[in-house]
Amino acid sequence: MVASSLDELHAFAKELGLRVEWFQESASYPHYDITLETRAIAITKGALVADRVTLISAAKQLKLELSTKKPIEACKYQLNLFS
Repeated sequence: MVASSLDELHAFAKELGLRVEWFQESASYPHYDITLETRAIAITKGALVADRVTLISAAKQLKLELSTKKPIEACKYQLNLFS
């Protein structure tokens, strides 16, 4: 699952019951992996089905946004093993 911005992505993921620790920050492109069931729920909540070109474009934008975040701010999306 990708979105237009990291804030939008995390807000929608939270609405779907996904944990921020599941955010795939270090993948080729930042995203959440979701099941087919969660995908169906996301669509009923307003998510759009997109083609590959659109998905890659959005994912590239997320990667750029993530790379421009200050290190401390970016850390809030990383897994915290000691909380």
